[in-house]
Order: sequence, then structure tokens, then C-alpha cells
Amino acid sequence: MKFGSVLRACALSAALLVSVSAQTGSPDDLYLQAYESIQEAEQLMKTGQHDRARDRYLQAETKLKKLKSSHPSYNPKAVDFRLEFVAERVKGLPAGKSPAEPPSGVVTLPALLPQDDAKKLLEHIKALQAENAVLGAKLQEAMAPKPASVDPTEFAKAQERIQQLEKEKELLRVRADQAQAKQPQAADLAMLEQTRSELAATKQQLVENVASVATLTQERNQLQKDKADLEAKLAAAPAVKPQSDNSKVKDLEKERDSLLKRLNDANKELYDVKARGQAAQFETLTNQLSNLRARLEVYEARKVPFTKEEMALMDKNVPALTTKVDPKANKSSTRDLPAGAGLIVAEAERLFAQRRYVEAEEKYKQVLKMDEKNALSLANLAAIQLEMQKIDEADANLKKAIEIAPQDPYILSLIGMLRFQQGKYDEALNALSRSAQLDPKNAETQNYLGITLSQQGQREGAETALRKAVTLNPNYAGAHHNLAVVYATQKPPFLELARYHYNKALALGQAGNPDLEKQLAK
Repeated sequence: MKFGSVLRACALSAALLVSVSAQTGSPDDLYLQAYESIQEAEQLMKTGQHDRARDRYLQAETKLKKLKSSHPSYNPKAVDFRLEFVAERVKGLPAGKSPAEPPSGVVTLPALLPQDDAKKLLEHIKALQAENAVLGAKLQEAMAPKPASVDPTEFAKAQERIQQLEKEKELLRVRADQAQAKQPQAADLAMLEQTRSELAATKQQLVENVASVATLTQERNQLQKDKADLEAKLAAAPAVKPQSDNSKVKDLEKERDSLLKRLNDANKELYDVKARGQAAQFETLTNQLSNLRARLEVYEARKVPFTKEEMALMDKNVPALTTKVDPKANKSSTRDLPAGAGLIVAEAERLFAQRRYVEAEEKYKQVLKMDEKNALSLANLAAIQLEMQKIDEADANLKKAIEIAPQDPYILSLIGMLRFQQGKYDEALNALSRSAQLDPKNAETQNYLGITLSQQGQREGAETALRKAVTLNPNYAGAHHNLAVVYATQKPPFLELARYHYNKALALGQAGNPDLEKQLAK
């Protein structure tokens, strides 16, 4: 009896604890309640009480679903695991009631008793044994040492840390909003306004040239008509009845000569119209308009949002940007390689990867002997020559390549890199903007575009292009390094973000930058 009283007291204490926990309604309480229901169901399963076990499993499932709906961010992996566990347990239970056979170790009554009385006694004994098992489990749980995770002191510290993190999160959110709301610098606005003005002027000039071309077309049509009339008259001239008078013959010859002269003059004037350069001027203006549109897209590009890691560092003076670009061979182009050049190109790629540039250059020269107008081979040869600092030879090959494939983004990107090395930053920006417009997912082009914009003082445009580069290729060490320089040298500097991207660059194999490290050490 004393032992039974102890069990009942423990059961009452456990029930009281569950009741108090249920009143708090915190996610920890809901999870613990579900866990207790699962443990009770497991004990009932061991004693063969499948119906009561099913009820406990369903209670646990209800509490877990409530926890998931009311606190979706509370340890979702653990909650989903428990839900799957409960579902499997319920699915494995038999549809009917618990089997009537007594569990192992249960003493049966002699068959001398009446059948109904024996059955009732067996059921009563079974129920008492199940109750004792549950109470024993609760007693062990009540007597178990209190886990360190629910120690009041640690719990109070955790609560205080949570409040601090919430304050820091709100502070970061406010700073992020302020950074997003920050107006562009005056130099950026001036450059953007200048670009828009140039674009408007070019559009107007283009309209005027279109009208001029239309007028010249009308003149050409009129000249062609005059030419046709003269040819008709000339064809009819021999049909004139010969006159015996020599003067009339001479007059006809003079008229014929005059008609021939007018015909020649008309042809010459017609060709002179074509030679006035209007078509070339029209094409030049069209290219200028395309360049301005591409640059405008770069200036007006939306900023790439910060990642969670970067946002966590935002609360926390001019090193050089890295212009080291590793242009890969075998980029896409508008022309295929010539027949039989596959093995030579593969060997050239291997040599290029080993930085054996002289041998790789010779291989591509062999390919060009097979097809001197192969734009892809010309561009790859120029890329190798850029690495060798053969600027003039690379320039000549790129000019040939762009004439063959004027809309190839790879060739345009290489031209932009070459113009940057020559110090022609406006031309570099035009070529790189066109390349980025044609191939917006090329991380290397975005990186060099960011370098060029930074060189021209366009910090926000440079940041946007470099962030696009690391978004397109998170393992781009050079772009991470350049982004670190931009953050370290802006006013005010974002040193934590600069350190973050600089460390990423070092981890990806980028060489150290002593000037940048001095800046970051402040």
C-alpha cells in the first residue's frame, strides 16, 4: 500500500507539472508535452495496450501540429522528425483492439473459476499492471536529475541573450533601410544625367539622319528614273531615219553624245550619293546609341541585396583593385572551329592552363592557318596575348574578330579588358556594357565592369557589378577581393563587410594584399 501511495503521489505530481506547463503555452512546453505523450504511448505499446497507445500518439501529433503552426521557426527539423515518427507508429498499430492474450510474465487464473469471473479478473489484473508500468515510468522520470538545459540561471541567461539578439537584429534592419534609402552621390547623378542627355541627342541626330537618308533615297529614285528615260531615248536614237544632210547626222551624233554624257553623269551622281558616307554615319550613330543604352542599363542597375552573413557584419584607405583576369579558352562564339582543329585547340587549352603562353599562342596560330577568319580562334589568341602583355598584337586580333562577329559578348568583353589596360576607360565601359547586355550571366564581365566603374569614381555602380559577379559565381576570388576594396574605401567604410569578402577571397586562393590588410586592421 505504501508503494502504491508513492506511485499515486508521483503520478499526481507529474500531472500537476504537465498542467502548469500547459498553461505557459511556450514552444518548449508544447514540445515537452508531445514528448511525454510519445513516451507514455511507448510504454503502453510494451504492455500490449494498443488502443490507449493510439490515443497517446494522436495527442502527441495534435500538440506537434499546434507547435508547428503557432511557432513555425521552432526547431522545424526536430518537430518534423517527431511527426513522422508518430505517423509511422499510428500506421503500424492494428485496426482492432488490443489482443486478449495476456502479456508475457502475467499469471493466469486457474480454469476452475467460472469463465466470466476469470475473464473479469484477468482484465482487472492487466489494467493494474499497465497502470503500475506507467506510474513506474513517471516515478523514474520524476526522480531523474533535472537537465541542465532547464536550469533557471541558464534559462535566464538564454532569455537575456535572445533579447540582445533581437535588439541587434532590429538595429541591423534600421541600418539596412538607411543604406537602401541613401541617395546616389552627386557624381553618379551627374554622370547619369550626362548619359541621358547624350542618349537624347543621339536619338535626335538619328532621326535627322533617317530623314536625310529618306531624302537621298528619293533623289536616287529620281536619278534612276532619269537614267531609264535617257537610256530609252538613246535606244530610240538609231531608229531615226537617216538624213542626207551631214549637219543633221552631226546633230544626232551630238545629241547621242550628250545623252551618253548625261547618262554617265547620272550614274556617277547615283554612286556619289552612296559614297557620301551616309550609310556609314547611320551605322556609327546606331552603334553609339547601342553603347549609350548599354551604359544606361549599367548605371541604372538595381543593387544586389546583402546576404544574411553580410547583414550581420554591417554594424561593425584605398588599396588597388585586382585586374588579374583568367580568360578561359574555348569560349562561345558565332563561328565553329575549323575542321581538324579540335586536337590542336585541346592542346592549346592544356598549355594555357599550365601558363605556357608561348606554346599556347603557337597552337592558335596553327588553327588560324586553317581558317584565318575564325572569330573564336582570333579571340582566344588575343586572350593569351593579353596575358603575355602583347597589347598591340591582341588589339589587332580583336579588331579582326569583332568585324567578323560584332555582337559576340566574349569578344566585346576582351576588348573592354584591353581598353582598360590601355587606360581608355570610356571605350572599356562601352565594350563591357555591351557584353554584359548580351550575356548578363557572365561573372567575369561583371567583375571587370565593376573595376572600370570604380576607376571612373562610380562606387555604387561598381558595387552593383561586383555583387552580381559574386552572386553569379560565389567562388570568384578576384571579385570578392575587389568588393572588399570597394567596401574598405567608401565613405564611411564597411570594414566588417570588407573583411568578410577579403577572407572569402583568401580562402579561394587569392593572393594577399598588404595595403588592404592595413586598411582592415584599423
